Amino acid sequence: GSYKESDDWHSNKEFQYMPANCYDALQYAKKATRFYETGDEFIKDCGKLIKQGGLNNGTNVELNGVYYIKCSDKEDSLVFKNAMTFSGNGLIVSKKSIIIDNDISLAEPKKDSLGIIARTGNITFNCNKIEAACFSNVAPELPAGKSSPTKIYGNLVCNDFDRAALLDVEILYDNRITSVTPLASL
Repeated sequence: GSYKESDDWHSNKEFQYMPANCYDALQYAKKATRFYETGDEFIKDCGKLIKQGGLNNGTNVELNGVYYIKCSDKEDSLVFKNAMTFSGNGLIVSKKSIIIDNDISLAEPKKDSLGIIARTGNITFNCNKIEAACFSNVAPELPAGKSSPTKIYGNLVCNDFDRAALLDVEILYDNRITSVTPLASL
C-alpha cells in the first residue's frame, strides 16, 4: 500500500514504522549499474582493473552509478577490510549490513562523491576516517573496544540512533561529498 498522510506513525516510536529516508532495496536493485550477489564479488571487482572487467583504474576504485550488493543468505554484511580510495560519483548499496574495517577516502574530495547505504542493516565503523555520505537503517555502531575516534567527512543519516553506540564519532558535514543520489549517479 501507499503511504497515506496521517499521524498514525507518530504514535509509535519504533523506527521501523516511520516513513523511509531512502528507496527500498528493490528500487536500488532496479537502478543498479552493477549488481552483485555477494560482498566478496564486489570487493574482488574493486581490486580488478577496469580493462579486465573490474572497477579499479590503476590508482583507485572508480564508481559511477549505483552498485547494489544483495548479500547472500549466509553472508550478512559487506565488509571493507582494506583501506580504499574511490573516484567518480558512486553509490554503494548493501541490502544488509556494512562493516568498514579500514579508512575510505575520495581521490579528489572537491570533485568525487560517494554514498554508502546499509539498506536493511547497520554500518559498523571500525575505521579512523571515512569520506562519504552514509545511511544506516539500523543504529550505526563502533565495535566494542575500538580505541581511536572515527571521523566522517560527509554525513550520517539513520532511521534508528543509539548515541551510546557512537560516542567516539565526529561528523564533519561536507555538502560536496553528500551530493550522491541515485539519479545524479546515473
